[in-house]
Amino acid sequence: MLRSAALVALGVALLTLSSCSKPQAPNIVLVVVDTLRADRLGAYGSVTGLTPYLDQLAARGTVFANTWAPSSWTCPSVASLFTSRYPSQHHVATFDSVLADEEVSLAEELEPRDYDAAGFSANFRLTRALGYAQGFYEWQADWRSGKIRGSYLRSEVATWLTKKPHMPALLYLQYM
Repeated sequence: MLRSAALVALGVALLTLSSCSKPQAPNIVLVVVDTLRADRLGAYGSVTGLTPYLDQLAARGTVFANTWAPSSWTCPSVASLFTSRYPSQHHVATFDSVLADEEVSLAEELEPRDYDAAGFSANFRLTRALGYAQGFYEWQADWRSGKIRGSYLRSEVATWLTKKPHMPALLYLQYM
C-alpha cells in the first residue's frame, strides 16, 4: 500500500514537473474526494487532526473560503465539473441520468491537443454507460465488487502511470 501511494505521489509530481517545461500543454490532475465535509478538514478549522496531508497541501496552496457545488450529490456535480455547465443545462438530475454524447467534456476538449486522459473513480455510479468516460482513453469506475478502497485506486493509478504512453496528461482521481 505504501509503495503504491509513493508511486502515485511520484507520478503526480512528475506530471507536475514535466508541465513546467511545456507551458503550452500543462498536465492536469483533478483529485475529488466524494462526500468530504469541509468542517472535517484542518484547513477549514477542524482540530481533530483527521486530514494532515490535505492540511499540509492547503498550507502551501490556496484555500477558498466560499465555494459551492452545482448540486447536492455526485452525478450532477461531476457532470458539471466535466462540462463546465449547470445541471439544468446538461440534464444529469436523476439516479439514472445519462451525460449526453452532445455534451463536451474536459477530456474531449483536450483530445485534439494530444492529451492522454485517464479517470479512476471509486464512485460506482460514474460509469461508462452513463457517459462519464467521454474523451478518456482509460476510465475505471464500473466496479462490480462494491466499495473500492483508496489503496486499490492508488494501485490502479500507479499501474496507469507506469504504462502511460505520452505527455501531456489529464488525470482524474476520485476517492470516496
